[in-house]
Amino acid sequence: MSGAEASRRGRVLLAGDAARAREQFGEALRRLPSEADFHFALARTQLALGDRVAARASLEAALTLAVGDSTKERYLQA
Repeated sequence: MSGAEASRRGRVLLAGDAARAREQFGEALRRLPSEADFHFALARTQLALGDRVAARASLEAALTLAVGDSTKERYLQA
């Protein structure tokens, strides 16, 4: 997935369509399951939808897959 496509998916969430963003990030993760940023974006989307349990699991996956402490710190501060 290109950076432009990931950016488009993020704009969907920012536009207020969290349900659609959740579908799109889920699709992205089916293609690239080891992409930490997609897990993180999915976590934020799930949180926006009120699914705290799923959001925590996605955040934990993002933290496990993240490379470098600065990335992990960025996830935890968001």
